[in-house]
Amino acid sequence: MSVLTASALAWADEVATEAAAAVDTAAAEAGPAAQEAAKQPGGMNPIFMMVILLVAMYFLMIAPQRKQKKQREQMMAALKEGDRIMTQSGVYGTVRKIKEDSVRLMIDDQNKTTIEISKNAVAMVINPPEAEKAEEKK
Repeated sequence: MSVLTASALAWADEVATEAAAAVDTAAAEAGPAAQEAAKQPGGMNPIFMMVILLVAMYFLMIAPQRKQKKQREQMMAALKEGDRIMTQSGVYGTVRKIKEDSVRLMIDDQNKTTIEISKNAVAMVINPPEAEKAEEKK
């Protein structure tokens, strides 16, 4: 059985050598253009594909986050006493005092109940439009 295995291995080695020689001969006959195409399947450079993915990631993820951060900074810079706001937890109130890193809100007008919250807890400013303010003053 050992002789049979050794002869089968020798035959397989001989066939593999002949196949490799045939492939080398075919590649040499095809010319340099075909050899170059065989090296780069699909013709796309991997670095080019990575650049495309990075650009797509920027426009889909990073740019919207920057825009949202800029809008939040503008909202916090425009925050003033008397503004109606909603906190991240859904509490509505009127700004009474703005400190460096916190805001004092009046949440109940009748009882004059106030709370102090972090500026990071402000979700949005809900001021009525100027037309509604004019009607309220009349």
